[in-house]
Amino acid sequence: MRRDPSNYEGRTISTNLELASQMPNRSKAQHAHISGLAAVRKSQHAQSSSVVASPIAKTRPKTRRQAQEDLLHDLIRSQELRINELEANLQTANTHARHAEHLSSQLREKAAEIILLETFRIETEEELRQAQLAVETAHSSLDSTRANAMSLRKRIRRLEREKSATKVCNQSRIRELKTEHEKKLTEILGHTTEANTKMESLSASLQRCMEALSNEKNVTTTLRTRLHTLDMQRRRTQKKLSDARQRFRLLSTWKTTRHGTYTPEARSLVRALLSAGCAGDRIGDAIRACAKAFKVRVTRVLGRRTAFRARDEGGHYGLMQLGREIAHSKGAIFENRLTFC
Repeated sequence: MRRDPSNYEGRTISTNLELASQMPNRSKAQHAHISGLAAVRKSQHAQSSSVVASPIAKTRPKTRRQAQEDLLHDLIRSQELRINELEANLQTANTHARHAEHLSSQLREKAAEIILLETFRIETEEELRQAQLAVETAHSSLDSTRANAMSLRKRIRRLEREKSATKVCNQSRIRELKTEHEKKLTEILGHTTEANTKMESLSASLQRCMEALSNEKNVTTTLRTRLHTLDMQRRRTQKKLSDARQRFRLLSTWKTTRHGTYTPEARSLVRALLSAGCAGDRIGDAIRACAKAFKVRVTRVLGRRTAFRARDEGGHYGLMQLGREIAHSKGAIFENRLTFC
């Protein structure tokens, strides 16, 4: 019984569409191109179906070899599109890696700035400690001055009680001592005020330095996370590219045998070459030439004896089977295809 080529072509189109739908990460242009190819294939399938259904048309349907060639061409085109897309993704990942290197250089510069800020903070703390020491010294001098004043006052009282003649001299001395004491006290208060102001400014500077340091730490964490994400994207892209190349190598190899026996497709191709006039001992050369033209590697070719055996099995033995079925059937209707009743 002869198979309907329109059904085989329909299965080929559905297989191509399923393979195309299984390819992830396609761009809009690639999806549009694949949809256009599918529409053309559907229109061709509809035209071939209408031609087969019409009793007047006598166009020759596609053979298995042509259908297999169309399937291989569609698969190769889809794999080439997938390879182009993966190469574009690899270029994008390389660009991101270069950008990550630039960000890492910026990160090193920021780390140097952080070190400078840390040094400035240490110097500021040292100055703050010195200012505190100065304030403590001023307080101790103030206490000593106050003690001296108290002793001077006691001495003045004692001198007033002892001698009245030296009262004027002592009073002038007291006034001088008071003036000097007030000047020293004023100087000490001025130094204390300056030290407090400087300490407040240093505290504000230290607070700003701490805020800048926390901001730089946040930026550093963000850049490290982004660098890790870009590295993982690059690894996934390289893995997908290697998988696509391996699938392409598998699709570009035609296995003519299965479990040590030549497949029906290989036998059909041999019969077609023999009917076209090719010699039996030149079948292998013809198959290799066709495979080289289609850029497909053939694992094994048929010899002269196997070629003639395949011809007999598809020719004379087929006619014998047809005669047997006609002899054992009640009736037959001859149309575009033979039907037994």
